[in-house]
Amino acid sequence: MTTFAAETDSIVTSPVSSFPKTAHIMTMIAHRLRHSVRPPEIPRLLRRDVITMPGVRANGCDWLFQALNRLRLVAALPSGWDGEGGPPPNPETVASAARLLRDLQRNELPLPFICPIAGGGLQIEWSCAEREVELELVDQQTMAFLRVENATTGKTVESGEYPISDINKSRELLDWLASA
Repeated sequence: MTTFAAETDSIVTSPVSSFPKTAHIMTMIAHRLRHSVRPPEIPRLLRRDVITMPGVRANGCDWLFQALNRLRLVAALPSGWDGEGGPPPNPETVASAARLLRDLQRNELPLPFICPIAGGGLQIEWSCAEREVELELVDQQTMAFLRVENATTGKTVESGEYPISDINKSRELLDWLASA
């Protein structure tokens, strides 16, 4: 289901069963707003979760489109991306990362840095003032984290692992970051 709210210049979306029909409607709206839509080759796992366009807020968060676009680019890396035969990011891990970004979107946070890690995982990192939170999607079930109090000196406050499904732990880490 897609709703266009002209008074707020935003488009609110939710998962849809018929992406082609919705994409056509979104393209028409984008054309009227003089925006462009994301290219059709975006992996299905991303376009199912959030449909958006540059310059229009995605579900209320200014950085979500850019983060999902970066995730799309990282997901498209070929085998050997690291110069040492490393595998590309695992598609299930990419799907988990897209869901995580959607679930954690908050305007008071900056655009996260997203990069691949050895073994097919992904790292998502936020920095605010002198604080950093790194979330590493090790596999489809495990999230490793690092919380750094002073990014300049590298003083580590906490690190560990938890299940990816524990969204409250991820929110707790980002609450700490946003309170800087």
